[in-house]
Amino acid sequence: MSVTTTLCIAAASIVSSDGNVQSDWSPQVYNAIKWTAPNQGQLTIDYTSNEGISRVPIAYHGGVDMDASGEITDKNILAFKQWVEQQIPQNYCGPIVLDYEQPWWKELRAQSILPERLHEILSVYIQGMDIAKQTRPDAQWGYWGIPGLRHTTARWREYFYL
Repeated sequence: MSVTTTLCIAAASIVSSDGNVQSDWSPQVYNAIKWTAPNQGQLTIDYTSNEGISRVPIAYHGGVDMDASGEITDKNILAFKQWVEQQIPQNYCGPIVLDYEQPWWKELRAQSILPERLHEILSVYIQGMDIAKQTRPDAQWGYWGIPGLRHTTARWREYFYL
């Protein structure tokens, strides 16, 4: 019996850096094996390839903000680009997950958040997405767990876009 992990990955940004809503956002559900290194084992690669199971690379510990400080520095960008160069093939066009939970997770999971604060937090996510897209423009970049399900309701969107 094989063990796989199901991931829901946003394949594009919801909000662009100028604050406009993107209409091309289309979440994808992948039946995937977590991929933390391109050489995770030839047997795993052969098995997943034969079974049609995606291997999904995940940038842990903040994605671009690799120290999860809430600020993307030049040092973070350099470290992230090195990770991409080492882990992701140049012509890769599949999904890549940015795992960025701290320091924002508690606020983003709250029942309410002031629109100004949400914009402040999301600006860091958007900055990270822009940097990621520059490194591998054909990849399907997305954040783990963003958006939360309750953050897609009409009430939440109205609150956010006041």
